[in-house]
Amino acid sequence: MNYSLIKMNIYILFLLSSLFLLSSKSFFFIWACLEFNLMMFIPLMKTMNNFMANSMMKYFIIQSISSSLFFLTIILTMLNNINMILVNFLMLSCMWMKMGLFPFSSWYFQVTEHMNWNMWFLLNTIQKMAPLYIFSINIINSNIFMAMMFINSIYASMEIWFQSSFRWLMNSSSMNHFSWMLLSLTSYKSNWEIYFTFYALMSFMLIKMLIKNNMNTFINLINNKNYNNNFLMFLTMMNFMGMPPFLGFIPKLIIINYSTSMFIIMLMILTNIIIMTLYFYFCMPLMNNKFNNKLMDEKTNLFYFYNILLLLFFYMLLFLY
Repeated sequence: MNYSLIKMNIYILFLLSSLFLLSSKSFFFIWACLEFNLMMFIPLMKTMNNFMANSMMKYFIIQSISSSLFFLTIILTMLNNINMILVNFLMLSCMWMKMGLFPFSSWYFQVTEHMNWNMWFLLNTIQKMAPLYIFSINIINSNIFMAMMFINSIYASMEIWFQSSFRWLMNSSSMNHFSWMLLSLTSYKSNWEIYFTFYALMSFMLIKMLIKNNMNTFINLINNKNYNNNFLMFLTMMNFMGMPPFLGFIPKLIIINYSTSMFIIMLMILTNIIIMTLYFYFCMPLMNNKFNNKLMDEKTNLFYFYNILLLLFFYMLLFLY
């Protein structure tokens, strides 16, 4: 059989497993679909990149452990007089591990480091739908859930510091995006599907630009003398981060509108402002066609200071509205 035909069949089975998973509310069926999805995703990693053996093993081990915990959680829910706090904690832990969120984010950064952009897109979109769907049908609205969600957002903002890799930057940004999606599950009207659709489209646009220009680090892009290309890259990255008034800010605005916890929203906005400011720090050299590793001068510092004030003012207007 033709190699390309085998690859296409694996890809179709991979998509079908995700589709069947999202069409059921039975935890046993969801668990079976997760296992089948894993069996299809591993060979897909191999077909797209021949140097993924180590990453494949790490991904398989982590996903197997999380699936085993999920199966144990399903069994415990069927027992009488079981402590539901323990069940919810196990459910939270296994899904958090499967998504690669803090404190289980180490495998996520290591596995994606050697992925091509197509596999990165599949890992951060289709593979993240299952945990979000499980949370949506079994909402764990607890203090532990809220705390872990906020800590994950804080960790994402810290990971961006002193990085020069697009992949690392997008990993941290994705962790922050998924914190917002999880936050939407705690509101009286869940909008994680809308946010996820926007996130997938923004990721697709940014990845297509990176593939087209063969860019993996900021230095590669900044050395490009094409000003129009750099300017378009700057706008795409601002949109991916959800900078107002770009299109990527719309799902965050929806979540802010429907959220029931104003305190958590304010904390999430503060972490978002930190990440946006760091994005400006990384992306401003695109407009200057140069890369400067030295400390920012007074004018640049003043620019970032005004930028933070502008973002704070914008969010204050939202709360007043």
